[in-house]
Parts: sequence; structure tokens; C-alpha cells
Amino acid sequence: MAEKGLVKFTQEEFDTFKNYFNEDHWLILQTEFEEVVKVELGAIINSKDEFDWKFNSK
Repeated sequence: MAEKGLVKFTQEEFDTFKNYFNEDHWLILQTEFEEVVKVELGAIINSKDEFDWKFNSK
């Protein structure tokens, strides 16, 4: 993930799981018992009220 620029994560801890959030790409990785169990991708809305997608399609 570091090769793609995903290096800065904020960590939140809960009872049995942890969330790792990258605000630049609006990505959340949720882990439970050291295994990724959920991935959430979001989109940022720019000043023109349009989606500002951070991932390019190929």
C-alpha cells in the first residue's frame, strides 16, 4: 500500500477490532484479531458539489 501512497492512517481501537482510516483517500480498513474483515471506500465532495474520486479507473 505504501507504493500507492497509502502510508498515513489514523487508528481507532474498539473491543475486539481496530479501524485504520486514511483521510486523503477516504479509506477505512477494519481488522479483527489481526485480519482485515471490512473495507470501506468513500468519496470526497469538492467545492463544486461533485465527487472527488481519489482512485483512477483503468
